[in-house]
Amino acid sequence: MANLNRPNGFTPTADAPKTKYLLPASQTIAVGDLVTLDSNSYVVIGSTGKLLGVAATPCTVSSAGDSIWVYDDPDQKFVAQISTGAVTDTYTTMTLSTAFDTVATTGAMYINAAASSNDQIQVLRPASEPDSGQLSAAGSYQKVECRINRAKHCLGGIA
Repeated sequence: MANLNRPNGFTPTADAPKTKYLLPASQTIAVGDLVTLDSNSYVVIGSTGKLLGVAATPCTVSSAGDSIWVYDDPDQKFVAQISTGAVTDTYTTMTLSTAFDTVATTGAMYINAAASSNDQIQVLRPASEPDSGQLSAAGSYQKVECRINRAKHCLGGIA
């Protein structure tokens, strides 16, 4: 059965710790969006460079000083949709050279298997479809377990 194209960002695979951060003015961030820190250490949408984590709470047109909770553990695993590919049980990208970029559409972020200039996301294995619980079929719009590449995480870690 073909996978449905319904990206909804990055969802933690298990109960995950989160940290509260401040926002600058005019941010709109959905739960599951990738975020980073700007030059003033405020949380903003993350699409290039290093990532802080994944938004655990939403905000709509923030005011300066509003706050947001973020899953920021460098070892946290997430489930997300990948654009194309054939991720099987033995698939793994545990090295920097096989990490992927993301498409940063608020509320519908996903992994772009066709791009790797930012190398932000490492795909670990296939994941289950959220509605059926069945393993996602290999191919387009597959749901995968992934993590932020430790070398591209704001809080560091060993790649």
